[in-house]
Amino acid sequence: MIDRLMGYYAGYKFKDVDSSYQPSMAIQSSQLSNEKGGFLTVLFPPWRGGDGAYNVLAKRLAKRGSAVLSYKFHHDILEPDVERTIGSFTYIQSTVVNELKRLAEAHHYKDVYLIGSSLGNVSLALVAKAFPDFTSATMVVAGSNLARCVWEGDRTQSIRQGFEAQGIDEATLARAWQALAPMSAGSSFAGKDVHMIVSTTDKIIPATYQQEMVETVATFAERMDVKASKLGHIASVANYCLRG
Repeated sequence: MIDRLMGYYAGYKFKDVDSSYQPSMAIQSSQLSNEKGGFLTVLFPPWRGGDGAYNVLAKRLAKRGSAVLSYKFHHDILEPDVERTIGSFTYIQSTVVNELKRLAEAHHYKDVYLIGSSLGNVSLALVAKAFPDFTSATMVVAGSNLARCVWEGDRTQSIRQGFEAQGIDEATLARAWQALAPMSAGSSFAGKDVHMIVSTTDKIIPATYQQEMVETVATFAERMDVKASKLGHIASVANYCLRG
């Protein structure tokens, strides 16, 4: 019920596409708090919302002694445009990786932790590919394949319809977005500690693809911790931010 209500609200709030949007606008803001913390945690946000819960998470992490790098992404990073979506995530990847290298050199953080929720896990996986010096990753409701999650997820049917209007089917989109599929970063988690939360009732990022992501990462990770949630998509993210 919560997923349906919030999905309807988000669909109404973001119904108009920003005609001026370009991939260079993908990152709306970044904030580094508790800069002198002993370690660094990077937060990759969910799509179209979650600011309040992520602000709580950032404060909780800072109280535990972590420097926290929080990002806010433009709502059009995911849209019915094959190449521009690739451009948006590529821009996020390069910008975040460059920032992490700069911060690591300036502050010598002993550990770098990556935390992603929902669509944020696409960015997390891309950063993991290009920044091997991270210590561990936490992925909340992470799907294995961006294209197939968009095609089959309840919240992204308008994007699917946009692709169908262009004559693009699911298989074609999956091939085009293969490099964006988080499962393609599986080997990047080799030797890492990985924590995952799977929503078994999720229809926004179908549970099947969450399980596929777990199985992919488990092939490589040094240690895996997987927790199952029956709370649904949005409540699982909120519960982690508030209590996880």
